[in-house]
Amino acid sequence: EVLGPAEAVSADPVERIGAVMGAYLRSVEAGPADFGLPVGNLVSELGSRHEGARRRIDAVLESFANRIADWLADDGDRIPRRIDRHGIATLVVAALEGATVVAMARRSRAPIDACAEQIRLHLESLAIGRVSRGDQMPPPEHAEAEAVDWKAW
Repeated sequence: EVLGPAEAVSADPVERIGAVMGAYLRSVEAGPADFGLPVGNLVSELGSRHEGARRRIDAVLESFANRIADWLADDGDRIPRRIDRHGIATLVVAALEGATVVAMARRSRAPIDACAEQIRLHLESLAIGRVSRGDQMPPPEHAEAEAVDWKAW
């Protein structure tokens, strides 16, 4: 569970998404033996052969996206109403899962850092009438950033 701890960090959905990215990053840096990719492993091993497993995995990913969409919806008019919040949440989940796979393959945090920065920039580009933390705080340098402090949002 990474969403509950992210909710404890802040009421700001962008900061929450950053906290989720940080949790994934710390898990990847701990190593595949400690983390693996339970959803990815299940999809690749069972998804095409077991319809029930595929539906359950889909439900987990959909629940993840729904919760992030709720965060974005609860943030009022920060993001214009014409923007599909569930679509943004789906983008976040898909990017996070994909970046995690690439990070593990490369044994590098760089894919998650890049993904997180692009999501932050996308969310900021949608925001209206509000100064973002990104304008106040530069993103971390890859070489100097600590996984524990990974909150450049």
